[in-house]
Amino acid sequence: MLLGLLIVSGAWLAGPARWAVAARRFAAPVLRGHAGLVRAGLGVLILLLVLWGPVPWSTKTIPILAFTVSVFVG
Repeated sequence: MLLGLLIVSGAWLAGPARWAVAARRFAAPVLRGHAGLVRAGLGVLILLLVLWGPVPWSTKTIPILAFTVSVFVG
């Protein structure tokens, strides 16, 4: 349920709604200014995803490596 809530909230924030655009505009300078901390936090979240293993692909090596590379490159 928690994973579904995270996915739905991410989809809402990625949408074209005014409040989503305002939230992205508000967060952009902070995230840009602290890029190293953001990437470190992202690494911790991916590590927690691997340890928790809520979905089958998160415990397999190749899919999690592909996911990690795509997240850090994107």
